[in-house]
Amino acid sequence: MIENILRENNLKVTEARKIILNEIINIKNPISAENLYTIVNKKKKINLSTIYRNLNTLSNKNIINKVVEIDGEVFYQYNSKNHIHHLVCIRCKEVIPLKDCPLHSLENELSNNTGYDIISHSLEFRGICPKCKEKLKREP
Repeated sequence: MIENILRENNLKVTEARKIILNEIINIKNPISAENLYTIVNKKKKINLSTIYRNLNTLSNKNIINKVVEIDGEVFYQYNSKNHIHHLVCIRCKEVIPLKDCPLHSLENELSNNTGYDIISHSLEFRGICPKCKEKLKREP
């Protein structure tokens, strides 16, 4: 499956690229390059720069999406063709995917009213998760 995805997108099939894409597909939540680096290096030594280069290439080919950016740190997720919206904690950077899309009817209405062919949309809620709220209560 991984090799087919890469070949279909005219990408060279390398061991590093296969490992990186496999991890992103298997991890259901968005992941940062640094966290991916930590996970991948438990299996095979791959430089952080190689991780970033491959993430950029996979993103440019729309195989993965840059889904969230928190304080300059980008999180990536496999583009399953079913878009996902997110709830993001601004303190611990936990990212929770939302199951349903509340924007489909608005998207259709906008398309009908404006004549635009809307090709995508994104929605991101930012807040403080329950664990971080609890920590904040305990801080002096």
